[in-house]
Amino acid sequence: MKKIILTLCALAGAFTASAEARPDLVAQVRAGTCKEARASWWGFDPADSTAPLQAALTSGVARLVVDKMPSPWIVTPLKGASNLELVLEPGAEILAKSGEFRSKGACLLSFLCCTNVHIVGYGAALRMRHEDYMKPPYEKSEWRHALSILSCRNVCIEGLTLADSGGDGIYLGCRGAVPRGGQMGLPPLFSFRQMAGNHYTKSSILPPKSHFPFLVGINGALG
Repeated sequence: MKKIILTLCALAGAFTASAEARPDLVAQVRAGTCKEARASWWGFDPADSTAPLQAALTSGVARLVVDKMPSPWIVTPLKGASNLELVLEPGAEILAKSGEFRSKGACLLSFLCCTNVHIVGYGAALRMRHEDYMKPPYEKSEWRHALSILSCRNVCIEGLTLADSGGDGIYLGCRGAVPRGGQMGLPPLFSFRQMAGNHYTKSSILPPKSHFPFLVGINGALG
């Protein structure tokens, strides 16, 4: 019976990319009977989708699909969670809300002390508002990153466009304690695409003192 419930849940997800929330399907996620969900089940607001998207990210679902909607997912800073496969559909865009991100360290999407994170976004984007951050009322900062990965283990990122940040497209580093089981775990391959228009370097990678070799792929080039 459990296998049947999971199958029906997955099929429902394939046909519910709409602006209407699906509390019935969210309830299945909370009950642990649905392991794959669509962000639109929590709702979508073209003016500000922070609340539903944040709830989806921290719902505990194993695989979360961010739908391609008629307009971008406009948000304030978001926090990710451990044990999450985050899939952005081709054409999906998570966009920083205009007038927000005033804090010097405000990032579009952050993962702090997380483990087992897989982000896939071929044809999708995390986008900020670079030009806004270059003038008042914003204070100058190099820390408004599109994607921040701090003190995390077992992270893989594929095919995601990271654009127009006020800092780096992606920032990989360590803050405070690292997760148990060893140092910050940089996987064998990070793969990034089209990190365009960011204020500072396209990516910053700051390993802890004790680390092992890793490989980074940017726009198809390895270095």
